[in-house]
Amino acid sequence: MLYSFYCLLLGIVLLPLKKVLFLPVVEYKILLADLFFLLSGCIVVFETEVRERIIQLRYFLVVVFFFLFWATLSSLISIEPFSTAVFTQLEILALCYDVGLLLLVFVVANSPQKLFYALLGWVFAILLSNLLAIYSLVTVPSWGFSYGILIGSFVGANQPQIILLPLLPLLIFVGVLKDVHLSIRLTSIFLSCSSVLFVLISGSRSGFFMLALEWICCLFVYWGVIKRRFSYSSITFWGQQATYALLLLVVLLFGTELSQTYEPFAGLKRVNRTFDRVFFLKYNKPVKRLTATHYDRISSGRISIIKAGYSSFKKNIFMGYGLQGTRLLKGAHNHEMHCSYLVLLFETGVIGLFLGLLMMYLALRRVQIVLKSGANSVETLVLYSLLIGLASLALYNVFTNGLRQREMWILFGVLLSLSYVGESVSERNDSDTNLNDYIIVRG
Repeated sequence: MLYSFYCLLLGIVLLPLKKVLFLPVVEYKILLADLFFLLSGCIVVFETEVRERIIQLRYFLVVVFFFLFWATLSSLISIEPFSTAVFTQLEILALCYDVGLLLLVFVVANSPQKLFYALLGWVFAILLSNLLAIYSLVTVPSWGFSYGILIGSFVGANQPQIILLPLLPLLIFVGVLKDVHLSIRLTSIFLSCSSVLFVLISGSRSGFFMLALEWICCLFVYWGVIKRRFSYSSITFWGQQATYALLLLVVLLFGTELSQTYEPFAGLKRVNRTFDRVFFLKYNKPVKRLTATHYDRISSGRISIIKAGYSSFKKNIFMGYGLQGTRLLKGAHNHEMHCSYLVLLFETGVIGLFLGLLMMYLALRRVQIVLKSGANSVETLVLYSLLIGLASLALYNVFTNGLRQREMWILFGVLLSLSYVGESVSERNDSDTNLNDYIIVRG
């Protein structure tokens, strides 16, 4: 599966190129990275090991089949199935493609070495994102910070955190460990600092909540794993945490002034205004006047479209009103419901939401088993770091429809593959499982 893995790795590295070097025939719906993902999938089909790997996921695949079948069925019998036929078909294909990405990562990245390089490829994607951000800060291109946005993505949801934040906890911890070569530690610290900075100034409000969640979770992993199992630098860890907290406070307190000083910081004005109205209430509005209309305005119309969706959902709570049926509703934000969980609930019904959450649970069930089985220290650190990244993406999905994001499904695939690889790794002797197995490399 070597050539298939090379294509997968290259696709991961190219994930940030979403509004540059896209495929013009279908605008932003098919990315340059997708060419390599599809090529990887075409190559791996002919590999003899695929069947054995797929059989390991037989129960998971059964749930996937029923979820996709139910999503299709709910769309076919929805209230007005033909009004959004094209969008519905694209949504079904997108879900199939995303689940296929998860399976592709699981099948192809079937060893500790390949998982290491897959994560390293994501680190290069973070580096590429930071380079694009620096370039857009200097030149202010149309796809950069001119609209308070760093990079685009698949049919909307154009925030940079989907690339920069899932691996941020891992970069923070790698920068703390003394067993890591100094150059690798410094590189990790630089990437984590620049990633935090660019997320803060990108104008994405959900990025602030994701950073806050990761900041808190990193404290628990530091006390529960780092201090017990590793030789670490407490100054480096607390220095990073203090720096990120300070940056967050500076942006929240002085974002409006910064946005008026430099055009690429224009997104800070919207962020600052939202937080002021929600938390600080600087606009002298009595509490009794802070109605749903007030919060609907500062949430860019999200509340109104959720209310409209709920009215249609009540007519068929088990089946929902079909994928992309939200486009038929009267609301804001191009009829896009900015909450993945409500999208699953309203468009596929209670049963669709249950099957979707069950599918995600089965993808993570073995991670808990591996952690309880006494996995080695490095593997434990990697798993916890990636789980924090996934938790931040789960929070991200509260504020937008991120089910189409390749990054989330790739992260699911990495965790799933790592849980199966980790089972065999945990059975080996400690002398066979050292820091070279995954992220950490001694100098």
